[in-house]
Amino acid sequence: MKTYLWARVSSVGQNLTYQTNQLKEVYPDGILVSSKHSGASRKNKEELFGLIEKCEPGDKIVATRMSRVARSMGQLCRFFEACDKKEIDVHLLNEQIDSSNANGRLQRNLLMCLCSWQREIIRENTDRGRADALKRGVRFGKKSKISKQRRQRIAKARDEGKTLREIAETEDLSVSYVHRLVNPEKNKIYKENHQNWQHEKRAAASRNSGKK
Repeated sequence: MKTYLWARVSSVGQNLTYQTNQLKEVYPDGILVSSKHSGASRKNKEELFGLIEKCEPGDKIVATRMSRVARSMGQLCRFFEACDKKEIDVHLLNEQIDSSNANGRLQRNLLMCLCSWQREIIRENTDRGRADALKRGVRFGKKSKISKQRRQRIAKARDEGKTLREIAETEDLSVSYVHRLVNPEKNKIYKENHQNWQHEKRAAASRNSGKK
């Protein structure tokens, strides 16, 4: 089993000495892994999760404090979840969270439960706000690129007896899209079905998140 010591500063000009000394004092035989990128950067995430991939079950990742691993509770929870999946222990020195013992696991699990609860509240508030907005007639999604004049031209062509395929070829659109444009009721049903699908997708993601 190996112990990896994770030390991070936000820029190349900053010094890692204080962190490395603190880490080496507790784990003198630990393997030092350092990063000089912002905690919110993609590069930092790649290096940190690359370290997780490198670890074997039973290994340990140690950092001086929570902020050296993540800049938000959500990021920290994703880090814990990835480590749990590979059965890697985590020790955050300053917060005294060590998942190799019962007290540390309790603190970690409380943080992860709080994070899950926070995500649920955000989703619920978002769904309520969306439902209220829909009642007020607010439209969501990308704004149609079809101008009012073009819609009128398509409607006129349909009234003149042109087929959906003929209009679609002339306007360089799909037949199904032209069908929706000239059938407001069908377009309304399509939008409602799409919104319901998005709602079900968010609900499924929420359920799956709660199972972890």
